[in-house]
Amino acid sequence: TTNADSLDALRQAVAAVPRGRFEAWVTHQFVLSKLVGGGSSSGEGLVLRADAAGAPQVLARMLIPA
Repeated sequence: TTNADSLDALRQAVAAVPRGRFEAWVTHQFVLSKLVGGGSSSGEGLVLRADAAGAPQVLARMLIPA
């Protein structure tokens, strides 16, 4: 499972990415779901950026068919 400290660290890392910079991170579905506060599908990619409060905001979802 993902604990609160790990999620806080991930949220801070998302917030620290400078505007205009792109980073690709790879993780598990349950981590993404907890990070953004909602469901994500297995194999789905999320495009994120931090909102004004520093919380991850989903900008786009990508699901690559098998």
